[in-house]
Amino acid sequence: MYTPKRCETLAGGIVLIAGLCLAGGCGKSESEADSNAGVSELRNTEPSALVAAPVVSWQTLDGAAASISAYKGKVVVVDFWATWCGPCKVAIPDLKELYAKYQAQGVVILGVSVDKGGAETVKEFVEQFGITYPVVIADRVAEEAYGRVMTPPQNRVTSLPTSFVVNRDGQIVKNYVGYRAGVSKEELEADIKKWL
Repeated sequence: MYTPKRCETLAGGIVLIAGLCLAGGCGKSESEADSNAGVSELRNTEPSALVAAPVVSWQTLDGAAASISAYKGKVVVVDFWATWCGPCKVAIPDLKELYAKYQAQGVVILGVSVDKGGAETVKEFVEQFGITYPVVIADRVAEEAYGRVMTPPQNRVTSLPTSFVVNRDGQIVKNYVGYRAGVSKEELEADIKKWL
């Protein structure tokens, strides 16, 4: 039987869960509806102390092993995304433009797909969207390693897109969660220029 006290407790719990979802920007799953709108709430944070970007093994679209250590001495934007993520699709043209503009100056945009459909799904998407920057596939280990270096730390990367700016010394200098067309590009470009 539901007493007034029990109803208050239940209502309070529902409000708390809803508040946590709104504050944290709930992640999406492949089964959720695809959205082409950008994320309205952005979280762009600088770590209080520089930490090394996790060196994890990723798989290229051709099946070879890859690691961020291959880009030592470059400014790297590590962008976690998925083919089903609407805001990720909004970000792609801007990331392509930034890569074309700054690649010759030692900037790498590294797309890290968290798709579970495998390399073929990602390859088709890369071709369809004309992605010119390197793309790799993450596993759970990579998602967890990068989640732990987020500001604030998390168990794994759960919101997409999530990006990290890594300086030439391999240290994370900025963490972005979410993407809004135009605004996010300007902020990301300013960070790239700062660390060139």
